[in-house]
Amino acid sequence: RELHLRPLTDQQSRSLLGERYGERLAADAAESVLRSAGGNPLALLELGAGVVLEGTELPTVEERYAARIRALDPHTQTLLLLAAADDAAGLDVVAQAAGTLDLTVEALEPAETAGFVSVVDGTIRFKHPLVRSAAYKTAPFAHRQRAHLALASVIDRDTDPERRAWHRAAAAAGPDEETACELEQSAARASARSGYAAASRALERAAQLSPSAPDRARRLVDAAEDARLAGQRERALALLTTADVPSDAVPLRVKAARIRGVIEAQSGVPADAMRIFLDAAALIHPLDRRAALELVTLAQEAAGLGGERDAIVEFGTWGKRFEEPETVEERIMLGLVRGFGDLLLGDKLSAGPSLSRAADLGAATVDPQLLVWAATAAMFLGEDRRVFELLSRAVS
Repeated sequence: RELHLRPLTDQQSRSLLGERYGERLAADAAESVLRSAGGNPLALLELGAGVVLEGTELPTVEERYAARIRALDPHTQTLLLLAAADDAAGLDVVAQAAGTLDLTVEALEPAETAGFVSVVDGTIRFKHPLVRSAAYKTAPFAHRQRAHLALASVIDRDTDPERRAWHRAAAAAGPDEETACELEQSAARASARSGYAAASRALERAAQLSPSAPDRARRLVDAAEDARLAGQRERALALLTTADVPSDAVPLRVKAARIRGVIEAQSGVPADAMRIFLDAAALIHPLDRRAALELVTLAQEAAGLGGERDAIVEFGTWGKRFEEPETVEERIMLGLVRGFGDLLLGDKLSAGPSLSRAADLGAATVDPQLLVWAATAAMFLGEDRRVFELLSRAVS
C-alpha cells in the first residue's frame, strides 16, 4: 500500500511554526517562511530556525544547513565531506579514506550530536539529502578533490572499478586519459547489464577528460547511443550536437547519423529519418557493406512508417547494389529490402520470393530487430500467424 504525502495546509503550517518558535518568529518573517516552505514541514522548521537564530534574512534550507556545517570543526567537516562524496560508502570505507588524510572517524561525533548524520549498522545516514548536498557544496574544490582521491585510493580496482573511476573523475582538474579509459571500461560493463543511462553518463564524463579531439568525439557519440537506448532522446541529440565529429571520420559520422535517424523515426518525421539513413548508407557503402545494408533496411522501415512512395526507384536501386550475402542477418535484411522495393513497384511476383526468404530466416535468429524485420516480411505476405510468432519471440 502507498500513502501519498501532501503538503501541510496553511493552518497546519502556521500551527507547526507557532508550536516550535512562538513569538520568537515575527509575523512578517513567519509569512515569508510560509510562502517559501510551500507546506513542507522540514522547510518550515529549518527556515524558521534560520530566521530566529540568524536574523530576518530568509535563507534556503540548504543554505541553512551549509551555515551550520561551516560552524563545525574542520576535521568534522572533512569527515562529513568524505561521507557526502560517496552515498554508497559505508563507515569502513570512510574510516579508511579518513586514515589516508591522518584523521579518524571520531571526528564525526560532533556531526552526529548536531543531528546531521547517524551511524547505524556500519552505514552513515544523512538526516536529509539537502544535508549531504550542503556538506559537499560547502567544501572548496581542493577539499572535494582531496576527498575523492582519498576514497578512490581505498576502493578496490577489481571489486568496485566503477566507483573508483568516478571518484578519480570527480577529482580530475583537467584532461586525464587514464581516468577517461577507466570510465569507458565502466561504461562498457554498465551497458552489458543494460545500465544504459549510467553508461552514457560515464562516457560523457570520459569525453570531458579526453586529451584528444577524436577520442572526445567518439566517446560523445557512444554516450549518445547509450542515452538513446535509455530512452533519453533529447539528451542523445544534445550529445551528438556537441560531438563535433571530423568530416574524415566516416564510420563515426555514420554511427551518429544512425542514432539521429532512429530517434527521428521513433519520435519525429519518418520521411526525414529515411533520408538520414539513405545518405548514411551511401557514405558507408564503400567501406562496410553490411552497415550500409542495415541502414537501407532502417530506411525502408521509416519509409513504411511515413508512407514514402517517392523512394520507390531508390530502394529498387539499392536492392541491386548488394551482392548475395552469406550470413542469416544480411539475408533477412536484403530479402526485405528487395521485396519491399519490388512491392512498391507493383511487381508482386518478384517480391514474393524475397519476402518469403526473409520471413523463413526469422527462425534462425534471436536478434529482436531482425525478428521484427522478418515479421515485417511475413506481414507483407499476409501470414498473420507467423507475424505473431516472430514478434512474440522479439518481445521475449
